[in-house]
Amino acid sequence: MATGKIIRDYRPLLIYLAIVPDDERDRILPSAELLERVNGMVKEGRKSLEELLETLEREYRPIINKEAAEEAIKEAWGGCTCDPAEEIAKELSGWVLEMAEGLGLIKLRRL
Repeated sequence: MATGKIIRDYRPLLIYLAIVPDDERDRILPSAELLERVNGMVKEGRKSLEELLETLEREYRPIINKEAAEEAIKEAWGGCTCDPAEEIAKELSGWVLEMAEGLGLIKLRRL
């Protein structure tokens, strides 16, 4: 359910999801509960797209496997000056919001 409205290149995320252990992957994959929580934040009108992304990124950052993130970024892009764990958290957050839109829970507008 990646639409590319927020994240243009999902290669690092796809590589990351392929190399992390199953239990870590299961912990970060979007759940129905997370999607409903995003829906609730939008319905309450308290969160802009940027705020939603920041909220989700803050939740994801501590549970990202830093070594796997670095390996994924290196394999996808040859490396970057970014923090690989932050980049994976950003991609996960964007994916969650794109998924929520695909399910009709929210409507995205460009940043």
